[in-house]
Amino acid sequence: MASLTLRSAGYTHKACPVCGWRFFTFDGLDEHSAECRTQENGRRIAALNNTRRRRCDQCSLVSTVAGLGIHQKATGHTGWTEAA
Repeated sequence: MASLTLRSAGYTHKACPVCGWRFFTFDGLDEHSAECRTQENGRRIAALNNTRRRRCDQCSLVSTVAGLGIHQKATGHTGWTEAA
C-alpha cells in the first residue's frame, strides 16, 4: 500500500525567511512573517543598543545608553562620553 505524504498530495511547505518555520498556507506564512520581522528588527536594535557604552562625565559611571539616561535624570548629572 502506498503511503500518502503531504508532498505527494500537492501540499508544499512555505518557510519563513527569518526563522525558518514552515507553513502549509500563504495566509499563515504572511501573518507569521510580519510578526517575525517585527521581532527580529527589535532584537537587532536591542543588540546595537546593548553594545554601546557611555561614561558619565561627573562620576565616571559606565552604562548603556538608556541606563545612563536614567542615571543622569535621577542624579542631576549632565554630560557623557562614548566609552570603548
